Amino acid sequence: MSGAENPAPAVDWGALSPRAVRLSESVAARLEAMIVSGELAPGRKLPPERELAQLLGVSRGLVREAIHELALKGLVSRRQGRGTEVRGPYRSEFTGAIIGYLTQNAREVAELLDFREALEPPIAARAAERATAADVQRLQRITAQLESEADPERAADLDAQFHHAIALATRNHVLVKLVETSMEVLNQTRRRNLQTPERRRLSRDAHRAILAAIEAGDAETAERAMTDHIRGVASLVMGADDAGQSRVEKTGEDDD
Repeated sequence: MSGAENPAPAVDWGALSPRAVRLSESVAARLEAMIVSGELAPGRKLPPERELAQLLGVSRGLVREAIHELALKGLVSRRQGRGTEVRGPYRSEFTGAIIGYLTQNAREVAELLDFREALEPPIAARAAERATAADVQRLQRITAQLESEADPERAADLDAQFHHAIALATRNHVLVKLVETSMEVLNQTRRRNLQTPERRRLSRDAHRAILAAIEAGDAETAERAMTDHIRGVASLVMGADDAGQSRVEKTGEDDD
């Protein structure tokens, strides 16, 4: 072989040191254990990063990485001016209904709402991260139409369009297809006795909150607003009477 070979670029092997990885993971694991055990209750605020780093005897960067990991898991929320707040382990709103005794009709409604809670909040979060100006304008237009629509059937159609537009904003064709294939069932529940003035008012308020979060590019708030929206629907559909029996189970009719 003739001629000298070009020297390989220098590699900073120090950046791959396992020490930092172990430390950040151990900080996150410890905080997660405290949240899961209830030692850090939902709503409690963590100390500022600098103070927490001093308390734990690690660098502020490691604390930041650990909190970021917890935020990705949905265990804490971070908001400008409010610090880091514990959200607690995720719990479905519908677990009790699904594992309890319900009529077949009531169970179908509970399962559908559980499906929506599992599917739509993460989609709203992705939409907030990826929405273009055109996506936001589409959502604004649908929201404005909903504000003035008095016809229940038309309102149900616009409601479906709103959620479909959010899926489109994710730029993920698989998610869009999933929403589209489920839309027929969701549309049926939107039309069954729930398009009351109260339902439409709650939906309008929820849509405004979701839209505002997507406009701001705030994925966490969009996800939470969508969760609140679905649980607000559930409060109308699965509300309990004094005997602890859902209206759906009691009447044999679903309101969704």
